[in-house]
Amino acid sequence: MDRFVKNRLFKTFFIALCITLFVSMQNTAAAEGLKLSAGESRTVAGEQFLVTISAENAAGSEGGQFILSYNPDLVRPVSHESGSLVNNAASSMDMVNLDYTPESLKYMWITPMADTADSGVVCRIWFEALKEGQASFNFYDIVIAPAGYSLGASVSGKAIIGSSTQAPTPTPTGEEEGEPVPEPENGEETADEDKEQIEENEDEADEDETPEPTDSDSFNYLPIIIVVALAILLPAGFAIFKRFRKPASKK
Repeated sequence: MDRFVKNRLFKTFFIALCITLFVSMQNTAAAEGLKLSAGESRTVAGEQFLVTISAENAAGSEGGQFILSYNPDLVRPVSHESGSLVNNAASSMDMVNLDYTPESLKYMWITPMADTADSGVVCRIWFEALKEGQASFNFYDIVIAPAGYSLGASVSGKAIIGSSTQAPTPTPTGEEEGEPVPEPENGEETADEDKEQIEENEDEADEDETPEPTDSDSFNYLPIIIVVALAILLPAGFAIFKRFRKPASKK
């Protein structure tokens, strides 16, 4: 086989390999699509707190809508405001129905000139914490414009609601009058019990803070496969090139 032909075959093989890997990486990035995520909060019963809805891979999108579900026994939506991703787009607008169902709200945003930012805040929703517990915020029926825009996995949010702050303990009458206040006979036992109760509450708080696994936590093996393929194919290609080149140099 002519040396020139061998060189052309090797170069063609190498270029085709690079193009294939590049296209695979582009398709993987596009497959991720626009991803919505809800923030996490910690509050107490009777207080209002904020849930921030953010978007990633949003460049070129023209708006969308979603339904956000929650536990009506634990939280109640109060108000909302649009985020920077909507405000920064020309002629943008947003609409929300806080009373869409007893346990969900519906949010819609429109950016006719298309978003230029790749990520940002879609909206912020204020909730009122009704009682202790852990409330989850899950996305349903997500639609992104224009038609055919790729949609990625959404990330749910949560709110950890603790008990309301306790009223301060009244000062004993004896202290106000300057008289010594007798200590309880079982003072040491009471202190030990309070210490054990505090440790139990801390353990429960640690358990509540453990995040639940989501789809976005799954490991992407494609970059490793690409690196391994390059490590195997490139040395093999050079070895083939050298093998065919030696007989030609002898001539």
